[in-house]
Amino acid sequence: KLQFLYLIGCRRIMSALVASVLGAALALDADVTARIDGARVRTISPYLASMSLAYSWAPDRLYGNATFKNATLIDWAVRHGINTARYPAGQASYWNWEDPSGAMGRSTLNPSFHPSERIPSAEWMSLDEYLDLCEAVGMRPLIGVNYNCHNNAWMPPLNESVARAVRQVRHVLARGHAGALWYIGNEDAATQHAARWAAHAKAMKAVDPTMRVFFNDNDLTPKALVKFLNDVAKVGPGLVDGAEFHGKWPYGGAPPSLGAFSVEDWQDEVPLIDHKHPAMPWRTRIQALREAAAAAGYPDLLVANNEYGLGKPEKAFKPGSFTRYTKALVVVEFALEMYVGGYDVAAFWDNAPHAADVARDHDMLLAPQEDYRFNPCVHGIEMLSGAANHTFLTLATSDRRVHGFAARGAHQGAPALRAFFLNKHSAPKAVAVTGPPRGAALTKAKSMVDTADHWGEVVDTAVVCQGVTCTLTLPPLSFTMMESA
Repeated sequence: KLQFLYLIGCRRIMSALVASVLGAALALDADVTARIDGARVRTISPYLASMSLAYSWAPDRLYGNATFKNATLIDWAVRHGINTARYPAGQASYWNWEDPSGAMGRSTLNPSFHPSERIPSAEWMSLDEYLDLCEAVGMRPLIGVNYNCHNNAWMPPLNESVARAVRQVRHVLARGHAGALWYIGNEDAATQHAARWAAHAKAMKAVDPTMRVFFNDNDLTPKALVKFLNDVAKVGPGLVDGAEFHGKWPYGGAPPSLGAFSVEDWQDEVPLIDHKHPAMPWRTRIQALREAAAAAGYPDLLVANNEYGLGKPEKAFKPGSFTRYTKALVVVEFALEMYVGGYDVAAFWDNAPHAADVARDHDMLLAPQEDYRFNPCVHGIEMLSGAANHTFLTLATSDRRVHGFAARGAHQGAPALRAFFLNKHSAPKAVAVTGPPRGAALTKAKSMVDTADHWGEVVDTAVVCQGVTCTLTLPPLSFTMMESA
C-alpha cells in the first residue's frame, strides 16, 4: 500500500513538473506573456453593465411601450445582464418630467416654449415607459431630476422645483421602485449651487430614505468634492451618495487647442487618457476622489462616469482615420477602463443618437441610419457585462498595447475564470497566459474582429493549454475573452 501511494505521489510530481516545463516552453514561443494574480482586488460593480437613454432619442419603435411591443432591446438587455440605465441622460438638466416636450433642448417649463415645438409621443420615452423597460429587464432605475433648468433665468422658484421632484419620487415609489439610483442635475455647475441641490436631495430622501443620489461635475477635483460635501452637509446629513462626471475619448466638447486624433494616436495611448485632464488617465482618475471623500467622512461615496463615449466626430477624429469598427474598439477599451479603474457606475453615451444625427451613426450602441442595427462595440460590451458583480483580478502583460484584466466567477453557473485582452496592434500577437496557481485553465476564447464592411464579428479563437499556462493568438485590432470550461 505504501509503495502504491509512493508511485501515485511521484506521478503527480512528474505531471506537475512536465506541465511547468511545457508551460514555460509555450511562454518562450509567445510574443507576449501575461500573468493573472489570483489575489482578490474587489468586487466588480454590477452597474458597469448599463445603458444610457436620452429620452428624446428613444422612440417607441425601438423600445416598445404599452401599445407598441418591440422586445429586441429588452431581450438583449436581459440576455447580457444589463443592470441599470441612465434616464433621461443629459436632458435631466432641463426637462419637465410631468410634461415632456420630446424635443432636445426644449422644456415646457420655459415660458418661451410653444406647443408647436412638441414632438409626437411615439418618438420619445416617458418616465412610465422607462419604468416599464426597467421592469421588463429587471434593472435598478437610474433617474434624473431637474433642479435648476440648466441654470437658466427662467428656472422655477425653489419651492416649486422641490415639490416637482418630490412628486417624481412618489410616482417612482408608486411603481414599486424604492431604493432607486437618482441623479440631480446634469452638467449645470452643481458644485456652485450646493444649497439648491441639497434642498432637492433632502426632500427626495424624506420620501424614500433608501434611494442613492448623485451629483455631477465634469471637472471635479478632490478640493471641489470636499467643498461640495461640506456645503451640502450644512443643509442635512447623508444627502450625497455619489459623484459623477462625464468624459469622452479623446475629449468631450470642442476645445480648439486639442485638435483631431488619428487611429495611430489611439493605438499608442495606453492607458486611455482624458485629454481635458491629461494628468488623470481614466483608470486612475477616481483614486484621489475616493481618498478625499474618505478623509471628509464619506468612505462609501460612489463614483461614476455616466457619459463615457466618443468625442464630437467633426472635431475629435481625423477624417478618414477611423472606421466604424475602430471607433467601436475605442468604446470597448473605454468600457474596459471603467472595469479596471473600479468605477461604481458607468453609462456608455448613448444607446442611439437622434435619428437625424447622421454624423454620430458610428458612435453609439445602435445605428439609426441602419435601421437601429447594433454597432460593433456591442460585441465587446456583451463580453464585459459577464464580469459584472464578479471578483476583479489583476492581469499583467509584457506588452503595453496588449492589456486587460481577469475576473473570477462569483455565482453558480458562471465560468470559474475569465480573462479579457485588447490587442491594439495592427498585427496578430501570440500570448501565453498563466493563470493563478490551482486556478482553472482558460481553455476557450472568442474574439471581436474586424470585417471587410467594418461591422465586425465574433469568432472562436483556438487555445492550447499546459497546466495553468494557455496560449492563443490574438487577432489584429481585436478584443478577446478567454474562459475556463
